[in-house]
Amino acid sequence: MTVPAKPAPAKPAWTALHWRAALAVFLLFAFLHPASAQQASDRDAVLAVNSEFYRAFRESDMAAMEAVWGTQEPIAVEHPSSWREEGRARVLASWAIILRAPPPIRCVVEEVTFEDGRAAVLCTEKLGSGEVRMINVFHRENGSWRMIYHGPALDRLT
Repeated sequence: MTVPAKPAPAKPAWTALHWRAALAVFLLFAFLHPASAQQASDRDAVLAVNSEFYRAFRESDMAAMEAVWGTQEPIAVEHPSSWREEGRARVLASWAIILRAPPPIRCVVEEVTFEDGRAAVLCTEKLGSGEVRMINVFHRENGSWRMIYHGPALDRLT
């Protein structure tokens, strides 16, 4: 008599604490390691995707916003108003709401780092007369860089 195998336990969802801890470790190591030749050649590609993200944001281009975000990795967004979403469907739904009336936004002072096959862009978002430091994290997906996280930067670690 064979005993049926137990189903594999469900993978726990990442909490805000998990995402922040992962970002803290990423930032700590990313800023301590110099860029390799491959990373130097990827810098322009990452900045192009980052620019496309902000163009889609400014111009309410939902199709472009969808193209920027990854499809194979867990993704998350943490909007500056503390509104957080995880998973592609929820992240894109949050952007659909914001793109109905996007604020006049610009990304300036971009810093790119690489670690473990991922890239991070630290930038200052200019919103009218105010500004906020943000981080955009990317990974390679089918040969192209795709965003997997957008949220507040942890400047105290950089």
